[in-house]
Amino acid sequence: LIVLSVLAVPPTSFIGGVLTILALSVAAWMAMASIRFVRQPTHATARRMLHVSLLHLPLTMLLILLSHWLA
Repeated sequence: LIVLSVLAVPPTSFIGGVLTILALSVAAWMAMASIRFVRQPTHATARRMLHVSLLHLPLTMLLILLSHWLA
């Protein structure tokens, strides 16, 4: 996820760098929720991972769209 975020939103300028950092933080948030669920498979961690996964794709797509508009 983290490598794909860097490839999808390349840091070509200052704005691109900021968007890359945001994309990396969204990917890290998803990775942390996934790791937490693997280590502790409860209903609460499953619900948290579901919420994060529902936000992950739209946020990443928005950042990709912004990087192409602002490039």
